[in-house]
Amino acid sequence: MVSFGMHNRGNPEARGPDAMVRKSSRSVAMRSLAAGSLVTAALVAPVSLSAQPASAAVTVGSNITVFPNRDMVSAVGYQVGEQLTVEVVRNGLVVGTTSGPAATFGQPGKEEVGLEVNHGPAGAPQPGDCWTGGTPDIVSGDVVRVTSARGVDSTTVNGVNFTGVRPTQVGNSVVVSGTVTAGSALTVELRRDKPAPRVRRDLVPVVNGTQWTATFVPAAAGELDIALNQADWRAVVDLGAETTLSEMGELGGAALGCPPGAAPAPPAPPLPPPPAPPLPVPPPPAADPAPTVRSKSPGASATRVTRGANVSATFSESVTGVSRTTFTVKSATASATAPVVSASLTRTGNRWTLNPTRDLAANTKYTVTLTGGIRDSAGQALASTSWSFTTRR
Repeated sequence: MVSFGMHNRGNPEARGPDAMVRKSSRSVAMRSLAAGSLVTAALVAPVSLSAQPASAAVTVGSNITVFPNRDMVSAVGYQVGEQLTVEVVRNGLVVGTTSGPAATFGQPGKEEVGLEVNHGPAGAPQPGDCWTGGTPDIVSGDVVRVTSARGVDSTTVNGVNFTGVRPTQVGNSVVVSGTVTAGSALTVELRRDKPAPRVRRDLVPVVNGTQWTATFVPAAAGELDIALNQADWRAVVDLGAETTLSEMGELGGAALGCPPGAAPAPPAPPLPPPPAPPLPVPPPPAADPAPTVRSKSPGASATRVTRGANVSATFSESVTGVSRTTFTVKSATASATAPVVSASLTRTGNRWTLNPTRDLAANTKYTVTLTGGIRDSAGQALASTSWSFTTRR
């Protein structure tokens, strides 16, 4: 069983030989698959890591392996003492970070140099062993970024994961399933190293969009129970230098030996600025009032008016339609059919004047009438109005 248990960079003997096997061994298998040495089938022959030469370890260039279930990151391919900063970035915000010098770890002959963050140190954590300020919950779509003096290496966490925490028996087979980012090249690994016999299988799953299923058919007695109850199951998306590895049943959070506590949640995105207040709506234009009579002469109810007086009306605005039929003077004491006083009509500005052709009768009441035939330029009619006056004796 390939173990990613506790480690101590300063004391490699603190880990057993199996506990020291990590990305290099898994990468060897994946690169052998890419080279065609593994049969592309639902079941591939067991792989014995002990038979692989030490020179097969990945030592050229930088490599990032992300273990989302454990919230762990392995960054290798650096020089001893090279200062590294590992960050988890989500939606442009750093949600997890740590820094430390690259150190040597691994089995003799397969040593690698870099940082293993949140692997679980056996002794006191060294710089870079644990996340600073809390452990981020690494999820699909996060970007893991490793910065050194030589530049920046990064990878996007794949959505590979298992459905459930235990495999399922179907007849004489064992079935596991899960999810993966669409279009990914996925391998499913079964591993049981101790006790003997060692059982290792690489399965090629059936992938449908973002769903996958892998089936293990035991080839020897006891392998069914091993696959169901003793083996480790991993789903691996290997891009060559960058890898996302999901482990069935593994829990996240701070590794043993690292300070407990989750990383604080990233700050919420700033609220959008409040909408600008609406522009004041100008009041509707005042309605153009209809014309009115501002002044009258003689005034309403006037008495002792000179018989030779003219009759005039001053309007509030310029008007049209003023004529001897819409502006009249008539005796109020005569019959209803009394004739309209004959007069000439003149205009001065907004003032219209009737000049009777003969003097008005003495001691007689006259009624002046203005009708709705008088209108302003907008066509609004004057409200019909009238008033009376009385001449002198």
